[in-house]
Amino acid sequence: MTQQVTTLEIHIVRTLEDLHRAYAVRDIVFIDHQSCPYTEEYDGNDLCATHLLASIGSSPIGTIRIRYFAGFAKLERLAVLPRHRGGSVATQLVETALSLIRQKGYRRFRLHAQTRYERFWSRWANRDAGCPHFRFSDHDYVAMSGRLASSASHRAAYADPMILNRPEGEWDHPGVLDHSQGRMTPVTETVSGVVQ
Repeated sequence: MTQQVTTLEIHIVRTLEDLHRAYAVRDIVFIDHQSCPYTEEYDGNDLCATHLLASIGSSPIGTIRIRYFAGFAKLERLAVLPRHRGGSVATQLVETALSLIRQKGYRRFRLHAQTRYERFWSRWANRDAGCPHFRFSDHDYVAMSGRLASSASHRAAYADPMILNRPEGEWDHPGVLDHSQGRMTPVTETVSGVVQ
């Protein structure tokens, strides 16, 4: 009998099905285990955020959410199913998120860490000076922030305008709009500037 080895995969959520998988993980971790009210867990920011999903095979096991602000990105909603904690899933989700925001050109990031997880987050960020603990959804938090080195791939993003049309995080690979250039027909203009 052959045993199949399945590896961890982390990818950007691009389908409604994968978004539901990320929600399933958050439902178990935050709503079920931490008793977060549904309306506070789903706070109106999910459809304007980037989500990463960690899976083993077809089973979702972890997720993290990223939102972008002027000058910084914010890491949120890191969740790993209990049976997959203690390994590297959470670390790999954070590292993948930081790599993505770095590729997008962000050099600063922020997060709100539950106080019991401050030590975990201290690998990448420091507690914001002068910011006391605060509380929401029945848990104590600290504000933390970190810095990232600049990314050479970000600087190259403006060399080819098609890069900005590619799917999130796939800027180094031709996308569907790159392939559409092969069917372009030349445009001619008249003297008056009207396209014919």
